[in-house]
Amino acid sequence: MATKNNRNETTIIDVAANAGFAIATRANDFMLKKTEQTLNTSLMMAEKGIHISSKIFKTGLKITASQQDLAFDILESLKRKIVKK
Repeated sequence: MATKNNRNETTIIDVAANAGFAIATRANDFMLKKTEQTLNTSLMMAEKGIHISSKIFKTGLKITASQQDLAFDILESLKRKIVKK
C-alpha cells in the first residue's frame, strides 16, 4: 500500500495564506512607521508650541512688571507731593 504524504506538499491555499501574511506584515510595518513619524512630528510641534507660549508668558510678565514699576513710581511721586504740602 502506497500512502501519500500530504504534509510536505504545499497547496495553493498555503501559498495564498503565506502571501497574505507577508502583505499584512508589510502593511503593518508601514503603518507602524507612519504612526511613529506622525507621533514624532506631533510631539515636535507641541514642544515648539510650548516654547513659544513660554516666551509669550515671559514677555507678558516683563511688561506687567514694568507697568507695576511705573504705577508705583507715579504713586511715590504723588505721595511726595502730598507730604510736602
